[in-house]
Amino acid sequence: MKPGDSLSLGLPVELDGSYQISIYLARRGDEIRVNNLRFFLDARGLGEPVESLGGPSPLLSLGVHDVRSGVRCFTIAAGERSRQSGQDLSFGLRCIRLERLD
Repeated sequence: MKPGDSLSLGLPVELDGSYQISIYLARRGDEIRVNNLRFFLDARGLGEPVESLGGPSPLLSLGVHDVRSGVRCFTIAAGERSRQSGQDLSFGLRCIRLERLD
């Protein structure tokens, strides 16, 4: 991904409610090279931007959000690179996890 690029996916949600939203990013090599990745659900920001990840791929919490049933639009957007970053922004999306809380 280049700064300014985004990826949107349809995310089916069966029931209205409060959900803990989390993601797993997949690794390529020793680290995930990301810079200022931002996450959105139906154009609403989720959590804080992810600056960089090293080591094992953690489950990243994007917070608790009220979500309506239906197909929601989950978007990952790449922000500007920091001076410390490499040339490429590479990551894989292993899964998006919605855990209904109510």
